Amino acid sequence: MLETERIPRHVYDSLAKEGVDISGIAIAMHCDMNSDHVLCDTYVLASCESLYIISGNTAIIPRQSRRTPPVEAVWEERSFISININEIDELCVEELISAARLTLKYKSGERILLTAMTNTYREAALIFTKYFEKIKNGE
Repeated sequence: MLETERIPRHVYDSLAKEGVDISGIAIAMHCDMNSDHVLCDTYVLASCESLYIISGNTAIIPRQSRRTPPVEAVWEERSFISININEIDELCVEELISAARLTLKYKSGERILLTAMTNTYREAALIFTKYFEKIKNGE
């Protein structure tokens, strides 16, 4: 699997709860905004069959027990989208002045915004779209 940066285990656990076979994930990327341009952790992942977008936040919760670490990181999923790869015509990174966004064009011609990101994550999105095209074409 190609990860543009390390994807936390709790993201894969959350995908498994949504019914995704995580062993089939081929590429994954992280970005720092969702489709509403709200700062949060958004992960875009693809298998040979589907594209997945999962967003949420990691909350830091203090613990009362002295036998465990003083804080615990808890993933709070906000949204999950699954799109069949056969419905996708194109995945595109649109570059803006101080940000970028990942858009999808369906074979029907409809375009949707999948996620936004600051320029820090733009290069990862470009790499992701490059390899996504290879997966979509069966390479």
